[in-house]
Amino acid sequence: MSAARVVIVSLLVPALFVAAPSAGAATNGADAPRIAAKVTAGGIDVSGLTEAQATARIDRVLGHKVRAPVVVRIGSYVFKLRSTAGGFVLDAGRMARGALKVPPLPDGSTGGAAATGDRSVGPAIKHSSSAVHRFASGVGGRTTRAPRNANASPGTHKILSPVNI
Repeated sequence: MSAARVVIVSLLVPALFVAAPSAGAATNGADAPRIAAKVTAGGIDVSGLTEAQATARIDRVLGHKVRAPVVVRIGSYVFKLRSTAGGFVLDAGRMARGALKVPPLPDGSTGGAAATGDRSVGPAIKHSSSAVHRFASGVGGRTTRAPRNANASPGTHKILSPVNI
């Protein structure tokens, strides 16, 4: 490569890296589409946020709950399914994209009776069906009792009336 080409390339490559972030900033900044008013995702208000901001908020508020183990208590038994074993993963980006698709309220509406349609997006949680099934089968296997006949013996019992109490 000639010396002139090396100089040109060395001048152009840094310019490309400087220009690239500014192009991405336009899509994540003030020009990015915003979620309509009175929209929730997984019970979290995401009104007025961009997709990236909503994704971050949803993950911050719900992420730790999805990553916590599932605990089942039956009598004296306690069963735990770790989120990694169950394959539980919060898809906050999918929730944010769904919230972005909710149409805006009609002009002048406060979101009360004038708002029509559902303005909430449900949680998007991926999981391993086979792992959850194995866990549930294990819980059932340890806690299920064999059926037995009910027995009742008639007897005399004193019935208390409100006057006797």
